[in-house]
This record gives sequence, C-alpha cells and structure tokens, in this order.
Amino acid sequence: MTRLMLHHNTPTLFYFYELLQNTKEEFALRDKYKRIQEEHQSETSITDEFVDYSNEGLLNYESRLYQDLQSTPVETELYKELNKVHQAIEKEISNRGLDDVF
Repeated sequence: MTRLMLHHNTPTLFYFYELLQNTKEEFALRDKYKRIQEEHQSETSITDEFVDYSNEGLLNYESRLYQDLQSTPVETELYKELNKVHQAIEKEISNRGLDDVF
C-alpha cells in the first residue's frame, strides 16, 4: 500500500483482490502445516506410550479397543480418535512380531 502511494498510484480493486488471494493461500498453507505438526506430535506420543507395554498387555488392550471400535458409530469424532490409537497399537504389534498371535 505504501509503495503504491509513494509512486502516486492508487490501489485498484484488482490489487486488493490479488492481495486477498495471496493472503488466503498463505493462511491455508500455514494452517495445513500446523495441522501436520499437531498430528505428528500426537502420533509420536501415542506410539511412545505403547513401547512400555508388555506383549500380553498390548494384545489385551488391542482386543478391548477393537471391541470399542465395533460399537462406536463411524461418523463420530470418538471413532476417529479410537481408530488412530488402534492403528498405533497395530503398528507396535507388527514391530514386535506379534502378528502371528492373531
């Protein structure tokens, strides 16, 4: 804005539209980056929690969580959270080589 005024140019509607579009795109990128960081942090903390579980405790927790998933409606936010935890448990089970126990 200041540059335009210094050079005796008046801002046009197109200028404001372009400024708004650039700001909108930048905001979307920052928001996406923020969400990716939050997901990464929550995923890391979930995975770190299961490292300390015993094999039997991990398998028992997985079976109880699976039952909870089956009884929870898919459209709910609770289902999404339970599903994230369940995927982290399955990953840990796979890392330990306990897949054959199923």
